[in-house]
Amino acid sequence: MILHGVSLEKGLGSAAAMYGATFSIQDALAALSYFDDGDVQELSLHYRELLLRVIPEIGDIYPQKILSYSLT
Repeated sequence: MILHGVSLEKGLGSAAAMYGATFSIQDALAALSYFDDGDVQELSLHYRELLLRVIPEIGDIYPQKILSYSLT
């Protein structure tokens, strides 16, 4: 997503809009930066470094307009 020009702020804002109060931005950020558990540990070093570089630079996150509730 980030490599294709979609900011992490926009992605998190979209998830917040789709899932409402059940989506925790803080938990999502923690999951994206913790590599010792689950599928995230399978990420290449390149992607781990990318996430660790962009996460501290995150600005304000606003809910995005929902165009479709389909993920496909």
